[in-house]
Amino acid sequence: MKSDSYILKIYITLLSSLSFMFFGSCAEHRDQPEIYAAASLAPYLDCQKAVCSFEASSRLARKIAGGATPDVFISADPQWVTYLEKLGLVQEKRVVATGTLVLVSARQNLPEHPRLAIASRNAPAGRYASSAIKWAGIKARLVEAPNVRGALRWAMRGVVDGAVVYGSDAASARKNVHVLRRFPPESHDPILYVAMIPVGAPHPAAAHRYMDMLSSGIRGLGPPPGATIFTKKTENGFSADRQRNWNEKPRFSGTYSGPSPSKAIMLSASVASLSILFSLPLAVATGWILSRKRFRGRSVLLIFIMAPMVMPPVVTGYILLELFRPGAPLGSILSSLGLSVPFTFAGAVMAASVVGFPLFALSARSAFDTVDRRLENVAMSMGITPSEVFRRVTLPLALPGIGAGALLAFARAMGEFGATAVLAGNVEGNTRTIPLAIYTILESPDDSGLSVLLWASLVISFLALLGYERLIRSSGRRE
Repeated sequence: MKSDSYILKIYITLLSSLSFMFFGSCAEHRDQPEIYAAASLAPYLDCQKAVCSFEASSRLARKIAGGATPDVFISADPQWVTYLEKLGLVQEKRVVATGTLVLVSARQNLPEHPRLAIASRNAPAGRYASSAIKWAGIKARLVEAPNVRGALRWAMRGVVDGAVVYGSDAASARKNVHVLRRFPPESHDPILYVAMIPVGAPHPAAAHRYMDMLSSGIRGLGPPPGATIFTKKTENGFSADRQRNWNEKPRFSGTYSGPSPSKAIMLSASVASLSILFSLPLAVATGWILSRKRFRGRSVLLIFIMAPMVMPPVVTGYILLELFRPGAPLGSILSSLGLSVPFTFAGAVMAASVVGFPLFALSARSAFDTVDRRLENVAMSMGITPSEVFRRVTLPLALPGIGAGALLAFARAMGEFGATAVLAGNVEGNTRTIPLAIYTILESPDDSGLSVLLWASLVISFLALLGYERLIRSSGRRE
């Protein structure tokens, strides 16, 4: 009894300390404005005093519609701001910059029928590129990248013959690509960067300050329509009503250096650890029920448990998002308690728990199956209660197998991508785990930190599988 109480205290202490440590690590970001921005803006926005998330405008807009509340959203496509406006989610908006479209390549010339990369047609850059290529009469095989930064990366590495990207992206990679053609404005819809403050922004004052910074200019992008561009001096200096000269250096320049490998590794470890600790009691109970009980509906329960293991992770993430989003029954209950799951650290833990639970529960069932029931019968014949038999006989014998399942689920949680991306998003220092950080780097021309994340993934996976194999052997020896 004392040993059982001691183990329970250790479990509660671990759960509490990890929860405090890693939920507290996210608290440092709570006083900083959160910025959602189109992926093409990654090199140009000031993220020293803000938490920035860079993705396709379409994905970011969908997140806001699903309940995410950043302080500022900067879209490369005005249509998505209009979409949010129709939903009543826009508090303030303004056009902050314009852009251009260019054809780039790592080569000096293109072949007769080149293979060109463009952003996904769901992203504004993809639509602009498709229109420009058609207008110019270029006969090419088009390859869609997740976003415009991914298309540029493919062109830089020579995976494709060229790419149609924003002029600002080409400028950031001018040492690695050649600009072969600049498309005129009439070849595509106007490229407008629209910034908005959503309804319910957590830091409204900081959001308005950031909007004012955007209005002062973004180096590498053109001025918004109607901006006055002149530097004429008066007797007392510049004219009092003069707007900023867009050739001057703006208040800030690109300070975004990409995902932090150390943050991604720590965050992944914390998400995976918490998912295992939260899942442990339910996984053990489920494994014991599946091993020891025969009841009507057992097959249905087994199918329900295994579903996340065979369903596409994106589908799992979408189902969880629909369950926990504001307005859904479960989401409304949590909101009334001041809790939120979508696009938070808790969402990342939830996604990891759900996708890793089948492996954990099925391993626990196999562990209980290996326990000789004659030992349990002998213990009960001595007058020991069923609960005592479970704690003192069944559970100790099954413990190596349960531990092996925990390690397997931990490795699965470390590698989770799809469900986390849909439910928790891709926020630096908050939900950007190792897979999401690798995905973000692969969409950018700058691959610094990639090797660290790859090696960390390989080492952690190898160690988890090595521990799994040792525990399985230990379980076999006990049997």
